[in-house]
Amino acid sequence: MKLFLSMLMFLFVAAGLNADLYSDFRALVDLNASIKSLASQPEQIRKDKIYLLEGTIASLQVVDKDPQRFYAEAVFISAEWKDKKQLFGYKVSLIFNRNEFSSRIFNRPQGAQDEIVSNSRGLALVKYEETITLPDGSRSPVFSVYDFKLLK
Repeated sequence: MKLFLSMLMFLFVAAGLNADLYSDFRALVDLNASIKSLASQPEQIRKDKIYLLEGTIASLQVVDKDPQRFYAEAVFISAEWKDKKQLFGYKVSLIFNRNEFSSRIFNRPQGAQDEIVSNSRGLALVKYEETITLPDGSRSPVFSVYDFKLLK
């Protein structure tokens, strides 16, 4: 993730973008958020921000496979060890509802390079939609996905 952020900063400098444009970008995109921070405090999530999250697709379900109405839901997770004894997991829900995802999630040849499947690790560029209560009583923030970059 730090490499990605460094590359992003380099692109801004290399492109000769002025400080105002960079400032506008930082006002819109939160690069410091994580699945942990957003899942732990959903009431702090801002609707006017776009978030870049790193995690793993734990489950993926296609609800409507028609490319014009494509809709899929995923659970996006991250985890951390505490004192090398306990593993803590965090999750948010993702909605893939842009038609370009239909070619990456459904009807892809098995093993395609940009295929999004369960256990795909990646960066998700997302916007907050709502927080839902799950059957177990826990709350999960829901985000619409603008883009998804697979990490190998």
